[in-house]
Amino acid sequence: MLLFVAAAGWGVEQRRIQPGPSAFFWKVEGKGVSGHLLASISFIGNKNYPLPAAVEKAFRESSTLILPMSVSPGEEKRMAALMLQKGLYIGEKTLPEELSTAALSEMERMLKEFGQDPKAYTKVKPWFVGVSMTVAEFSRLGYDPEQSLIPYLQRRVKNKKKEAGLLQYREWISLLDGFSREENELFLRMSMQYCRFVREKHGLMRDSWLRGDMKTLEKEIQGQWRGFPELQKFQQRLDAETNRLAYERLHQTMKANPRFFMVFDIEKVCGTNGLQLWLEKNGYRLTPVR
Repeated sequence: MLLFVAAAGWGVEQRRIQPGPSAFFWKVEGKGVSGHLLASISFIGNKNYPLPAAVEKAFRESSTLILPMSVSPGEEKRMAALMLQKGLYIGEKTLPEELSTAALSEMERMLKEFGQDPKAYTKVKPWFVGVSMTVAEFSRLGYDPEQSLIPYLQRRVKNKKKEAGLLQYREWISLLDGFSREENELFLRMSMQYCRFVREKHGLMRDSWLRGDMKTLEKEIQGQWRGFPELQKFQQRLDAETNRLAYERLHQTMKANPRFFMVFDIEKVCGTNGLQLWLEKNGYRLTPVR
C-alpha cells in the first residue's frame, strides 16, 4: 500500500479529453474482450462509497479486477520486509553524504514538520525517505490507505472474482533500489514536491474527480511540476519504464480475463503516454459510461 500511495503523484503530460460525469469511466471493447476502465484518484475514502451506480454495476458483473500492481494480504509483510531491507544503507554510507546541501536542508525541514527527527533517517536511502514522507503526508491529512479506492474494491473480490496485477512489488522495489545517486535525490525531491501539492490541492482534486470535472483535474495535474522541469522529466522517465513493463502484459491479461474491471490512477490514464491513448492505438475502443 505504501507503493500505491507513493506512486499516486507520478503523472504524465496531459491531453484534453471531454469533461463531464463520464470522464473517468469507460467501457473497453475489442480483440474479443469487453471490460471497463476506471480512472481513480487517491483522495477518497469511506464517505465517498458506494461509487456511482454505473461503476458499481460494472464491478459487480466483472470477473476479474486488474490493477497496475497487486499485493495480496499474505504478501504485505514480505513487501514491507523487502522495502526495509533494500531501503537502508549497509556499511559506512549515510544519507547526508548522498544528498546535495539544498536537498538535505529541504528534507530536514519537512521531516521536522511531520514531528520527526532527521537524525533518525541517517541510514535510510533517499527513495525510502520519499516513500515515507508521502505516506506521512496522506496520514497527516486524514487519509487512511486502507480506505482508499483499490483496497475498497479488493475487499469485495474475495472468492467471487480473480485479481490480476500487471507489476510485481519486487519489480517496483528493484526499480527504486536501482537508482543512481542523482536519481535518488531526484526521487526524494519529487516526493517532497508531491507532498506540497497534495497538501494544497487534495480537496480540490477529490471534489473535481467526484464531479467528473476533468478540466480542473487536467489543470492541476499539469501544474504540479510547474517550476520544476527536472522533476517532471524524471517523473516521465519513471512512467515510461513502468508503462513499458505494464503494457507488455496488458494484452494477455485482458485476453485471459475478458470481463475485466481495470483500475489505474487518473494521471496514468490520460496523457501522451497514458493508458487511454495506448488502448486506442492498439485497436481497443473506449466508450464513456454514464
